[in-house]
Amino acid sequence: MTRFVEGFEGVIDSANSPKLIAFFRVGALATYQFESGLRLVAPIPNDDLVSGVAVVDFAAGPASGIFGPGFITQADVPGETAFIRHKGGNISFDFGGAKVYVVGGYVDTDGATPPGIAAFDAAGNLVSGLVTMSVPIEDGTPTTSR
Repeated sequence: MTRFVEGFEGVIDSANSPKLIAFFRVGALATYQFESGLRLVAPIPNDDLVSGVAVVDFAAGPASGIFGPGFITQADVPGETAFIRHKGGNISFDFGGAKVYVVGGYVDTDGATPPGIAAFDAAGNLVSGLVTMSVPIEDGTPTTSR
């Protein structure tokens, strides 16, 4: 089994991922596919840069000191230059029909609702999932569903 971590780098300015400084509003018009094959499927259309889904890429422009009470720098992003953020509600991805057995993420939140991760099969049945308390950004501990 191959292990892959989506780093969210490589997003380019387009009608479906318009850029503002270092922020890309992925899925602005339709499902958005990242280089790895991971696809953002909700919320679509992603029409709110403030509370919607954004890929923030330090390689694309200045992005320090944003989102929530913390001060996010590139050093806070585990091994990469970009991260994805969402300021409310659910965010859904799929893998375009590929077989996936484990999902996970590096999770941080400034809200009271603990983040959750769930994996579903093609029929919509829950394969695995968890709800976890977030950790301070400086800990960078991975949260994995098995």
